[in-house]
Amino acid sequence: TGRRKVPGKDQYVKIEPEILRLEAVLEALELTHEQLVGIGVLMGTDYNEGIHGVGPKRALQAIREHGTLADAAKALEADPDHLTRIAEIFLDPVADPTPDVNWGPVDQDGAREMLVNEFGFSESRVATALDRYSKLDNPTRQGSLSDFF
Repeated sequence: TGRRKVPGKDQYVKIEPEILRLEAVLEALELTHEQLVGIGVLMGTDYNEGIHGVGPKRALQAIREHGTLADAAKALEADPDHLTRIAEIFLDPVADPTPDVNWGPVDQDGAREMLVNEFGFSESRVATALDRYSKLDNPTRQGSLSDFF
């Protein structure tokens, strides 16, 4: 919405999006892309816990001092092979080609089964949504974000 509520007050402050450009960040920090990823891996990611006691400052210092993730990991007494494999996930991600999507009628029984039994949605809410969906003019058309409002 471009604004955020001030906690405990009936006031809002304007929020301007911040654009971070990789090239500018790397230049300002005097790092390579690989080194920046190495800092993230040393601190911890969704894929690993990182090294206990290593935060942004210590990770940056280790990378600057040792140059590479592997050398920094050795200096911090961590497994360089393990951390290098994690860095490779970010540096060379495996991506499947875009699949062909063919829109067709919704398998309402399958949707109900998945949403209620696998994900714990309320059966009555799912039934209401599926009923509303079945009454659409063109139910095979992909919806847009504005359809929700």
